[in-house]
Amino acid sequence: MINDTCGWTEAAGHRQQYPKLKYFSEMGIESSLLNQQQLESRLGTDHYGLGVYCEGGGLLQPAALVKGLLESLSEQIETYAESPVMGIEPGIDTSQL
Repeated sequence: MINDTCGWTEAAGHRQQYPKLKYFSEMGIESSLLNQQQLESRLGTDHYGLGVYCEGGGLLQPAALVKGLLESLSEQIETYAESPVMGIEPGIDTSQL
């Protein structure tokens, strides 16, 4: 595996770009690229060919998060897909709660 300063990585004969590693480094976040063998030893499956490990944190897939949140809502709540936002009104500032 070859990793250069531009975030380009060559693993298993495939050249892929992982710019997140560069961004993590710039933010002082320890991270490393894991190959299939390293992932298999950590996860117990050989399904994944390449992964990113972040020391003291993690990454998430936004669509999977939203899907999980939607599935956890009460059946009394209706959700609508592909609906345009018609406006946003200021409400209670919850950032200080």
